[in-house]
Amino acid sequence: MNYKIFFQKSNNIAAALILISALLPIIAQADLIPCGNGDVMCTLEDLIYLADNVINFILFDLAAPLAVLSIAIGGVLMITASGDTGQLERGKSIFYNTVIGFVVAFGAWLIVQAILTALVPSGSTAFTKLKDYINL
Repeated sequence: MNYKIFFQKSNNIAAALILISALLPIIAQADLIPCGNGDVMCTLEDLIYLADNVINFILFDLAAPLAVLSIAIGGVLMITASGDTGQLERGKSIFYNTVIGFVVAFGAWLIVQAILTALVPSGSTAFTKLKDYINL
């Protein structure tokens, strides 16, 4: 058994568990579910709001800070490369991949929001909440 690979994998798992446990308070206070509190029953419209809340939470509350952190890590790797081309290329790769992923994620969000705005009639409550959210 190759112990070096085993310890690398266990370190990666431990780091992921620490990150998840650090994010649990943020997830718990996200207020993702719009109904079901007391006498109010959930409807199909609330399911749409739940999906929208989850997407917005993942994109704005998790992905944006992680993208900023990744860009900073890539920048630090490029700055501290001091002639090491491998480290410089790794920093560039992290930087560019983060920017491309962030642009793709926000582009997809923008397309979905545009489709929802076009499909939902302007008199419905779903449109008014969506309109208030994206400030049209």
